Amino acid sequence: MKRLLTITPVIILPLAILLWSCGNGKEAETSREKTLVNLEWMLGTWESTESGTTTYEQWMKKSPTEFSGRSFRLAGSDTLFTELLTLAATDSGTFYIDQVAHTPEPSWFKYSGGDSTQATFENPMHDFPTRLVYSSPTPDSLVAVVEGDSTKGHSGFVVHFERVAE
Repeated sequence: MKRLLTITPVIILPLAILLWSCGNGKEAETSREKTLVNLEWMLGTWESTESGTTTYEQWMKKSPTEFSGRSFRLAGSDTLFTELLTLAATDSGTFYIDQVAHTPEPSWFKYSGGDSTQATFENPMHDFPTRLVYSSPTPDSLVAVVEGDSTKGHSGFVVHFERVAE
């Protein structure tokens, strides 16, 4: 009996830790998934035409914790700019990640808040941009505000997109 009392905590404690960590992981995963569910209004293909160029941004749901996308600007049939985009919900936060062809490493912007029609991503250490604000004033419109540090000569710009029928 004495031996059973000595062995019981050795068995019960690791079992309790294992059960707690399994449940805790599910809560963390559900929390990550919830962040991207709140951003599903970004999904789809978006188009903006101004000054003789057309910009497209496309977002697809790759998994409950990751959206993949791309953005590109065209002038006629010439591609002026492309970037690969990812929205990833991780244990350390939700991130907007962009990979531009002329940079060796992707840029990470942490989700700093939003609601059912707006999302803000920030990286104050990045040269330009330092902040991205997406909003959806109507279900068929998307606005991307790209901001920089004006003290470093980066003023930013705004892109107004309309949903492309798929």
